Amino acid sequence: MRMSEEPKGAEESIDSKFGTRLRRYRDSKGLSISDLAELSKTKDGTIRQIELHNTGMPSFINGLKLAAALGISPYELAELPEPGSTPPAAALESSVPPPDLAAVRAEIDRMQERAELERAALQSQVDQIASQIAQLAVQLGDVEPPKRRRTSA
Repeated sequence: MRMSEEPKGAEESIDSKFGTRLRRYRDSKGLSISDLAELSKTKDGTIRQIELHNTGMPSFINGLKLAAALGISPYELAELPEPGSTPPAAALESSVPPPDLAAVRAEIDRMQERAELERAALQSQVDQIASQIAQLAVQLGDVEPPKRRRTSA
């Protein structure tokens, strides 16, 4: 694929959109791939592969270095809202509805009940193993048998 070609397919992937934005910003600054590579301390092959859509998103560090070399925020390069900014209305409209709190609470209660049953079962196993160890120690003559406690019912 030559640099002037656009990626195949009707819809661009997130990765290819990033490559397109990177090329657009680089061109707007009048920088060659080599210039941007030198400024960002990134390999020119990496930049070329991103712009040609032959690789996925760059690493976090490379994204930061590329944005800094272009004089833009990494959020702008990645087309993300700046921290603390108000998201566009379209993003709010398409957001996931809030969870049903009653259903969440019911699921938490079920999980707590299961956890308590599992804890009780594990404690019973621990008690049995401790009893077996104590019996073995007595049989080996290492310790005196434990005195039995009287439990009130």
